[in-house]
Amino acid sequence: MSRNLEPITVATLQMAAGLTIRQHEPGGNTWNPGTCWQCTPTGCPQLAWAYEVRDGGAAAYPVPMRS
Repeated sequence: MSRNLEPITVATLQMAAGLTIRQHEPGGNTWNPGTCWQCTPTGCPQLAWAYEVRDGGAAAYPVPMRS
């Protein structure tokens, strides 16, 4: 089954949030902090979303600033 056809569950959101947080951490990955499309000099709404999901908050994904 395609991942696009899978239902979005709490576990799926937590996995996505974990990947987002890991992308923004230094070392151990291929990305440098601040290199995602949502990062700005004032912060990253995608990273803020990931922390909110990790902490059990709302799961509404932020509107992309760039695509």
